Amino acid sequence: MLAAVQRSTSFPLEQIESIREDFKQRMERNGHGLYTYYNLLHQWYLITGDSDKAREYQELRNAEQPDNISYCLACDIDTDAELELLDKNWDKAITVADDLLSGRETCFYEPFSVLSKMVYHFTKNRDDGAGIYYQKAEDALSELESTEPYNLLNIAYIILYAGLYQKERAWQLFELYSKWDVNSEDYYAFYFASSLLPLFKDRGERKLSISPELPYFSEDETYDTQVLYNYYLNRASQLADRFDKRNGNSYFTQTLELIKTF
Repeated sequence: MLAAVQRSTSFPLEQIESIREDFKQRMERNGHGLYTYYNLLHQWYLITGDSDKAREYQELRNAEQPDNISYCLACDIDTDAELELLDKNWDKAITVADDLLSGRETCFYEPFSVLSKMVYHFTKNRDDGAGIYYQKAEDALSELESTEPYNLLNIAYIILYAGLYQKERAWQLFELYSKWDVNSEDYYAFYFASSLLPLFKDRGERKLSISPELPYFSEDETYDTQVLYNYYLNRASQLADRFDKRNGNSYFTQTLELIKTF
């Protein structure tokens, strides 16, 4: 629950802090220690783009004994690599992720999750490594036995690259996964919306087979890319504003402004 409310703009910071404190007390009262508590704070500061605070809580987490509530070594490697990507420590990110990339550690969405993060951050920073990891991420996606709406974030990450350099594949991904954006969590929705913008910059009409649940669904399956661009830009802008007001910084707005330049 705490992880979910951190990804939602519907919860003010004060309520998140209250839930977080309650969780901390319950973990201590039941003898589980604070590993998961610190890990959730580590994730919170990754979400808000504060790498210094994320590193601080990473160190506090690592000083604790893992618990049996939600411990997943592969997941921790994933977020640790994300921290290095956030700080543009490319070589260290690759080193941290090596156990996932090599298959020595895994969980249901690994290595796809860490690969998609590498694609996103390399693309956002116009690093040549994006293309290498994009193909690896596509290979990992094809090997997943099943996918579900939780994976919208990772799909968004690879769509950013595909929308710039593999446009037909980006359109395929959009058709396959845009339905997951219906009632998706705010955090996932922001990255999905913003990552689509480079794809929709090419003006024209496009035939698309998408879910009738989407608010702009057209029965004739013909869509104006200008309309799609404006819809997702507005969605991303609103979410960025709500996240930044809640979090007390401008990380989401800055991220959106950068992607708009692509």
